[in-house]
Amino acid sequence: MKILVSGASGYIGSVLVPKLLKKNYSVFGIDRVAPHIDINLFEDFIIDDLNHLHSIHSLDSEIDVIIHLAGESRIDAKSASHHKDNYMASKNLYEWSLSKKINRLIMLSTIKVYNQDSYSESKIKSESLLIKLCKQNNAKYTILRSTLIYGQGMKGGFANWLKRYKKTLVPDVRNSKSLVRMIGVHDLCDAIIFCIENQAVDNKTYEIHDNIDYKIKDIDQYMRSVIGHNKKYILLPRWFLWLLSKVADLMKNIGLDIPFSTDRYDILYNNAPQTNYSFFQQHSLSVKEKFMENIPFIIGMK
Repeated sequence: MKILVSGASGYIGSVLVPKLLKKNYSVFGIDRVAPHIDINLFEDFIIDDLNHLHSIHSLDSEIDVIIHLAGESRIDAKSASHHKDNYMASKNLYEWSLSKKINRLIMLSTIKVYNQDSYSESKIKSESLLIKLCKQNNAKYTILRSTLIYGQGMKGGFANWLKRYKKTLVPDVRNSKSLVRMIGVHDLCDAIIFCIENQAVDNKTYEIHDNIDYKIKDIDQYMRSVIGHNKKYILLPRWFLWLLSKVADLMKNIGLDIPFSTDRYDILYNNAPQTNYSFFQQHSLSVKEKFMENIPFIIGMK
């Protein structure tokens, strides 16, 4: 089977591609940067942007499945970047693939489609377009709305929060009632491979997480035990972080970047699961990774 992975050099792609190769799939890749693994392991690799659709036309092999991972993952990026790198790039890939009669597409989306911001809008529009085009062309799609993805090398606001425990300033989340759901990057990639190999997922949209609701305040307590109970912290009060998030949003609107946002504030204090089901539950798959065991790798202690 021949598989094209968009975003093959990214955080998820770098874990997924070796798994695909181990199963003897022929893997093609496209990304803005070169892959972390030997590029010669790919059948072909295009270093370019999905917005430059002429590049992908150079693939002269018949592709069986497309796994679409590429996109702007920073929630606090500019709305123009979300539109271009999420929606327009997806539109280009979908239209090209269906013109080539590729009839199976797997899209990695996000549970944040429920939110009201430019990132969420770009993702839900990409989902809707994929469904529409597949129906028109008698093709099959699977959409995985992922929760927070954890593992060694993870980036973003959540990882930065965990790494702060090695320093002095940490947010005061002792009374937080916020809950988060997560999925290990290896479990996510195994689920993607399951989608490749099983028609039961065709034309369906799933939320995917590890079936555990993590309390932010419990993670806070665990982090203190990992770093050491004797370490002294200066707790950043909730009101200060709320104010900082509002200022950061205003600064973003005028082109300045502060590494915080209302979205990151909400994860710490206001987050709640949207639904009560998961891909793993529906397909009786086992979750192999455990978040707490990954923390030393995430914060660079191992």
